[in-house]
Amino acid sequence: MSISRRALMSAFAATTAVAGFAGKAAFAQASADPAVLEAMRRATRFMVEEAAVNGGYVWSYLPDFSRRWGELEASPTMIWIQPPGTATMGHLFLDAYHATGDEFYYEAAQSATGAVIAAQVSAGGWNYVHDTAGEAAEQQWYDTVAANAWRLEEFRKRYGNGTFDDAGTSESAQLLLRMYLEKRDETYRGRSTRPSTSSWTPSTRTAAGPSASRCRRTRTTTPATSPSTMTWPGRTWSS
Repeated sequence: MSISRRALMSAFAATTAVAGFAGKAAFAQASADPAVLEAMRRATRFMVEEAAVNGGYVWSYLPDFSRRWGELEASPTMIWIQPPGTATMGHLFLDAYHATGDEFYYEAAQSATGAVIAAQVSAGGWNYVHDTAGEAAEQQWYDTVAANAWRLEEFRKRYGNGTFDDAGTSESAQLLLRMYLEKRDETYRGRSTRPSTSSWTPSTRTAAGPSASRCRRTRTTTPATSPSTMTWPGRTWSS
């Protein structure tokens, strides 16, 4: 028995659609339970207030946050753009906002999107990582941790470039588009036309969640020099 590629893809699309409708129906039923909504808020508050760095995220953490990882180990001030990273979390928060109508999740999405905006390179795209402590700190990570990343050649040198690899740029652009379409907020339009030096201040957070304040960024493009070793709690790396 043979089956054409077109028939196979049609069958897959139909199965995906049915699963999607079933999932939405199941969530609609579950979201009527106050315990489900409270669990969602607790989880979101924890991620925003405890796990995030200036609104951004990495892939995994030790329970005490003493060490953090993306595709490589990250410094305490780094965020990951490469999925499943900061933009992934922004999409998740926006999905939660759509499911519940609760502005708390929209504000969480704003916070993550602010971090994505801060990480955007002057050409308009995104790299795999971003260091919220500045270019010198990011260069130091490249000279130490990334320099030892055998097999992962894309991390061996910092070029200051964006990349289409691993969907970091596309997922970030999609998040900006979704945020703009949500409320037609001009904050999320025309980011690729901004100058290469700009100003950003992370949004503040309240007990109820991140504020809706706008995100601005400060970035210097001065070439950075860095020492040959890098240390944070429990780890020392040498170039």
